Amino acid sequence: MPLLLALALACVQVRPSPVEGCEDPACLRTRGAGLWDDAPQALEALVAGTADEGLRNQRAEAIFEVAPQASPALCGLLAPGMTRARCERLAADAALWTLDPARPAQAALALGEQALVLAPGPTPRVVVGAPSPPPACDPVVPSSTCRIERAREAAAEQDLARAGGLCAGVGGPRWQGVCALDAVRAACTAQAPEICAPAAELCLSAGVHQAPCLAHVASRLAATAPASEAPAGPAADGWATLGARLRQLRLLLSTADPMLADRVAQRTWAEALMLAYGQAREVAGDPLDHLPAEALPHVRAAAAWRLAVEADPGANLGARVAAVEAALARRAPRRQARPMPAGRTPVVGLWAEDLPGEEGLAAVAWLGDARRALAEDPAVDLRICVLEAAARSSPAQVDLLVEGLGDPQPLVRWTAARLLSEVEPGHVALAHAAEDPDPRVRRRARR
Repeated sequence: MPLLLALALACVQVRPSPVEGCEDPACLRTRGAGLWDDAPQALEALVAGTADEGLRNQRAEAIFEVAPQASPALCGLLAPGMTRARCERLAADAALWTLDPARPAQAALALGEQALVLAPGPTPRVVVGAPSPPPACDPVVPSSTCRIERAREAAAEQDLARAGGLCAGVGGPRWQGVCALDAVRAACTAQAPEICAPAAELCLSAGVHQAPCLAHVASRLAATAPASEAPAGPAADGWATLGARLRQLRLLLSTADPMLADRVAQRTWAEALMLAYGQAREVAGDPLDHLPAEALPHVRAAAAWRLAVEADPGANLGARVAAVEAALARRAPRRQARPMPAGRTPVVGLWAEDLPGEEGLAAVAWLGDARRALAEDPAVDLRICVLEAAARSSPAQVDLLVEGLGDPQPLVRWTAARLLSEVEPGHVALAHAAEDPDPRVRRRARR
């Protein structure tokens, strides 16, 4: 019997670990993504069981660079330091780091309207910085993490040239872009908004991360806007400072991509006016006394959005437009008011793609990372702004959108058809709009 048992045991094959033969960081960079999908516990065990801190960091970096979704599970296995700090940033925003430069269309789809609001022009100048020599780090810190963390430190110290050189030396376009974004986030802060315009140049080397990088710059600048009811002196100073920073930003970005420079400026004005009006006790036209002409469409959009909260739900489109016009014509009592904190109100996009024939429509940012059609005629543009606000009301003011389908201006009808098809697809009014004389309205209604 013992002999038979011994023979049986000898025939039992021990199943090898899924990571056996791929413990080296170089192999993990090649196969780590697939291994994480198939055997995440085995990779966790590999990292946790690595006694040498330097090798443990290298293995963890190799895994989370090819599978950023692994970072939440790996960070706690690392000792405090640069590698763990980088891992924790990935864990906090893993979806963003999965943007793949090899699949730009998928990356743009993942970013939604932000990618359209901040799309580059047709002929951008490619910005490629010269890589700087490897920086000094503790020997246990892998080279890629060392460069990225030192770039963040340089950017925080406002040494943007050094940050750019360090990022240029990071291996692979994905992590070069992430490095640029990380550096811009470290430089362009609420405490140092004056650095945001110069830092925006780093975004031009961020690849598929360019749009979120520029959106960060725009949001930080927008957060410096004064409240719409602020006293005249502080309001004039606040708007003048923001305007000067946007002129600097345009100047710096225009050499590479003038169309993109304009889009970043418009994106900034859109959010700045939303924040300015967001907590207004009385909606009025005070910002009009201080703003340049390019910001006026955003005053209309923000005022219409703010007034939609308190509008009579039974008011028709003409009455709603008249209410916004009356509000912008008056001036509010000057108060020590504060703008709305950034991020309090999410901006919902309702124009995620262009249908055939819409590529030539003039578009502008709406309150942030959404977009809307822009009309040259201010009266037509205001009707569009009222409809955009109506679609985001809770619940959506569908009757107003239906009324917009009968507007004499095709661009207003198109806006109404697009919004109605998003918030209440299948509405009976869309069947009538499907016979509209304008082909773009028909396509939206039939979508």
